Amino acid sequence: MSQRSFAYDQPSYVTRQAFALGTSGAGASSTFGRFVAHANLQIYGLTADIIAAGTSTTTFTNAAPPATAASQVMVNGQSVTMYRVFNTAAAGTAPALSTTTVGPFLMAQLFANGTLTGAAGLGVQAAVNSGLIVSAAGTTLPNPGLSNQGGFGVNLGDLVYFITGTDATANSIFTVDYQIQPGAAVTA
Repeated sequence: MSQRSFAYDQPSYVTRQAFALGTSGAGASSTFGRFVAHANLQIYGLTADIIAAGTSTTTFTNAAPPATAASQVMVNGQSVTMYRVFNTAAAGTAPALSTTTVGPFLMAQLFANGTLTGAAGLGVQAAVNSGLIVSAAGTTLPNPGLSNQGGFGVNLGDLVYFITGTDATANSIFTVDYQIQPGAAVTA
């Protein structure tokens, strides 16, 4: 098998695709949905269907939409953070791994009173690039997404995984929405 690139308008580059991450499982700080990027990808969205609502109330600072304020209260929902592990070393040298953190994403519905609330059976979508990124040094930075809906880029071979927040009972099933970046090498 070999790698090749196609014309910019080849269907592989212009079609959105989804990858099922599976269930998050109940329990605080559960890791789920690990995958290795098969090409240079643009991750656009995270979709959740809540199986079991959480039982805690949490206040988040600088969370991604649907949060609408710098400080947002979430009741019975589930928070999820995306991690990207990538190599920063030059070709031919020993790997030097770095991690980018994106989120948290609040899996709950925003009500008129300003509170996010989770419930079993609720479907929630979040644009992946809408939050802030915390650098490896712990500095909070604006997301480098192309625009509000520009997605978050990952490279061939990057490891992407998700970790739930602190609620011990919340459980959801997730998919991630992505597109292969135009011009990316794919296995042919």
